[in-house]
Amino acid sequence: MRSPPSVLVPVGRSAWAFLAVLLPVLAGAAVGLAWAWTAQDLLRPALFALAWGLAAALAWRQALRVPTGVLRFEAGAWSWWGDGGPPGEEPVRPRVALDLQRLMLLRLERAGSAMWLWLTPGGDPGRWLALRRCLYWSARRP
Repeated sequence: MRSPPSVLVPVGRSAWAFLAVLLPVLAGAAVGLAWAWTAQDLLRPALFALAWGLAAALAWRQALRVPTGVLRFEAGAWSWWGDGGPPGEEPVRPRVALDLQRLMLLRLERAGSAMWLWLTPGGDPGRWLALRRCLYWSARRP
């Protein structure tokens, strides 16, 4: 079976990744405020404010650490060229974790670690279709 044609996909910060972090923080705030509202003392609201502030700060930090770079498929192999990483390409193995047709969550497995990427078609639907073909073609290979 022939390999699909090569594809280069620039990866950057995604509004979807930001929303995936922001929505649980806001939901936690709503639940925590309802819980703190029923308090008869000041300890419960203070604990909630401390816990929620810590969770929001960690979520914000994670949202800012979204990897950027270029994902490349060529000759049946995947590689990643990260903007903030070491110079050069490193081999990776992408796994589709969530596919919503116009939005995809990928787990990139590399030597000893993994990273998560939210991908969208952007302004190039042809590249998007080529990327999807390559991902599913390579997932069927051992």
